[in-house]
Amino acid sequence: MTTPQPESTGHTTGYSFRWWWVVLLLALIGFALFGDKGILRLVKTYNHRTDLQHQVEELVAENQRLKEAIHALQHDHATIERIARQELGMVRKDEIVYQFPKQNKPLQKSDESSR
Repeated sequence: MTTPQPESTGHTTGYSFRWWWVVLLLALIGFALFGDKGILRLVKTYNHRTDLQHQVEELVAENQRLKEAIHALQHDHATIERIARQELGMVRKDEIVYQFPKQNKPLQKSDESSR
């Protein structure tokens, strides 16, 4: 005579324990990627920092150009004269200025007939 075997419920402790590990692992990966201090946030912050560094470099270069322009305007007589001639229309005492009137466009046939 054989002894009866207990019926198996199909549920083992080791199997359900592994599922909890998988769920826990997925949750940790989710926080590591998408959390406030996650990897994606770190990459985004690094890119923003790099962009800001480039902007700072451009602004430093522009400041240097402006400082050189200010120094030239304060101390370089050739620069002062060039700006006075170009922007203010100034001339030296010994120069003669010739001004020519602007040329009008030649009349076209349609313009002549309307007169």
